[in-house]
Amino acid sequence: RDRRPDEHRPMREETRRPDAPLTPEEVAVMEVREVIKCLGTTTAEDCDLVSSQLELAIEERREAMGNHAMRMEWEARDAFKQVKQRLRQEAAGSVRQAIAALRQATPETLAALQRAVERKQSSLSEWLSPEDKEAVSEEAKAGLEAARLHIERLAADHARQVLRRLANAVTPEALEHLRSELEGALGEQGDQMGAEHAKVKEEAERVLEAAKARVLQMEELRAAAQKEVEKHLNTVKNFAADVAHAETEVQRVSEAVATAAANEESLSPDDALEAAKLCDEAVESVKRALDAAQEQGHQLGAAMAPRLGLMPPGAAAPLPVHAARGRRAAAVAGGASGAVRRGTGRR
Repeated sequence: RDRRPDEHRPMREETRRPDAPLTPEEVAVMEVREVIKCLGTTTAEDCDLVSSQLELAIEERREAMGNHAMRMEWEARDAFKQVKQRLRQEAAGSVRQAIAALRQATPETLAALQRAVERKQSSLSEWLSPEDKEAVSEEAKAGLEAARLHIERLAADHARQVLRRLANAVTPEALEHLRSELEGALGEQGDQMGAEHAKVKEEAERVLEAAKARVLQMEELRAAAQKEVEKHLNTVKNFAADVAHAETEVQRVSEAVATAAANEESLSPDDALEAAKLCDEAVESVKRALDAAQEQGHQLGAAMAPRLGLMPPGAAAPLPVHAARGRRAAAVAGGASGAVRRGTGRR
């Protein structure tokens, strides 16, 4: 029984007629082989059950199988040996799969994944060879260490993301908000950072000091810019008053010229020249106001260019409007002066 029975050959089914009924010996062999096929899909949990069923099937049909009983025992042993080899490989692979998931653990899932690895090692221990047991045990330790390092990196990366945003803060409100968020990250996840905690804390102190200095500098620039804005807004108001005064003068002179034109025949040459002189003075007054407006506009633009966004919306908009009003006033005064001079020339 310990040697493979080579003298027993497989049944030669080709010598049997197709319509011939199966012999009891053939039926018994086929039934045992159906049980052997079940070993191909068995798992570690039901392997013992299928093995017991196979032994029972062979014993119950030993007499019916006759000379083929020993051969079927050898076939069953070969199949069971292959199943054991497959289950050992699957057991080691299942444990390594749990270890791979452990390597990517988060603080919330670390404990559960660690227990899952331990359960796999315990439940599949009988299917692991001594070499596999030692190998997966070392891999589990390395996986746990890798998981801890992974969690440390996640916690440190979260704090460093806050530091990068803090480095770009330019307002006191943003600085205060990000400082609170940074303190929360260092406090809640400080224990998870491990060796990175000291490095991150040092970086946080350095970035926070730099952010405070930058915010203070921006506040000073904003205050200075606000003063410049107020100064130029006053300039715009003064210019508007000058243009309004020039318009009043032009209106007064235009009315005088209209009256003179209506009484052109009765107007003496001296009076006509005096009216033309008044028109010229009004034109010069408006031109001076226009020149001052242009210069003030250039100054305002140069002062505000480095401080975009600091000037109130529409603060400089009145400049073009006042300039257009001044140009119209100058044209009216110039036309009035020309009309008076033409009338004086005819006389």
